[in-house]
Amino acid sequence: MSMEYDYDEYEELDPQPFRRWRWVLVLISIPVVFLFIYIPLSSLPQYVTFAPLVKYSTLEHNKDDTRMILIGDVHGCYDELVSLLDAANYTSTDRVVLLGDFISKGPASLDVLDFAINKSFDAVLGNHEVTILAKYQNSRPVLFEDGETYALDRPGNIKTDPETRLARHLTPDHIDYLTQLPLVLNLGKVPGGKGFAVHVGMSLEKSVKKQSLNEQLSMDRDWYKDYNSEMKSLPKSDRNVVYYGHNAKYGLNLNKYTKGLDSACVKGGQLSALVLSNGKEKLVQVDCPEYISS
Repeated sequence: MSMEYDYDEYEELDPQPFRRWRWVLVLISIPVVFLFIYIPLSSLPQYVTFAPLVKYSTLEHNKDDTRMILIGDVHGCYDELVSLLDAANYTSTDRVVLLGDFISKGPASLDVLDFAINKSFDAVLGNHEVTILAKYQNSRPVLFEDGETYALDRPGNIKTDPETRLARHLTPDHIDYLTQLPLVLNLGKVPGGKGFAVHVGMSLEKSVKKQSLNEQLSMDRDWYKDYNSEMKSLPKSDRNVVYYGHNAKYGLNLNKYTKGLDSACVKGGQLSALVLSNGKEKLVQVDCPEYISS
C-alpha cells in the first residue's frame, strides 16, 4: 500500500531557532575544551602532596667485601648507565649509589628510574629530583623533615618545560622511590675516612645530619678546597670523604677528601663511577653522546 503526502499542507520549519541553538552549543564547547585540555595538564595535581623529605640516612652494609659503585650525574642517560655498569663488571651483590640528578635533561629519565627501582639502587636527592617533585605537586614548595622548604623560582608550564612534562608521567612507584631518598647518605667506612654521598657538596657550616639544600646550592664552586683543608687539620678518626656530583663545569674532580663525579655525560662528556672495594677505589668511565649543548 502506498501513501501520498501533500507537503504543502505542512508549514515550513523556521530555521532561526536551530541557528540560535547551534551558536549556544559552540559557546558552551569552548570552555569545556579548555577545561579538558589545559587544566588537567598544567594545573590539576596528580599526587597533591607527600611526606616531608629525609635529610640524612645511613647505608646498611651487607658485609665488608661488598663492592660499592658511586655514580655521577646520569641525567636520564639510560644506555650510558647500563654501559658503565657493564664496564664496572656490576653484579647483583654490588651496592650502587647514584649521586643525584639521575633524571632530567637526558632522553630516558623514566627508564633510569625504573632501572634504579628494579635493581634497588641507593641514591641521594639532587636539585633536579627535588625540582621535579615540586612540579609533580603543582609547583608547591617541597618540605623537608626539619622544616626547610625548597621553592621553585616560577611554576612549571606543561607546554614549555620538559621537567613539568616528566613530572606528569611519574607513577606512584616513582614517587615512593624518590621521596624516600635522603639529601645525605652515610656510606660508612671508605678509603680515607667516613664516607658520605651528597649531590651538591658538603657545607662546613652545618653538621652532616643538618645540611640544607638551599645553602648547598648557594655554596661557592670551590667549596671542596676549604673542605679538604679542614679535613687535613682534623685527627684521622674524624675525617670525612665526600662523594658528590652537580658540578659539570669542573668535571671529574678527585681530591683526597672530596670526589666530584659529574663529568657532563648529558653534554657529550663521560659518565663516571668510583668502585670501592677492599679499601681501594677504582675509576670507571664511559663516553657519552651529546644530548644537550653546553
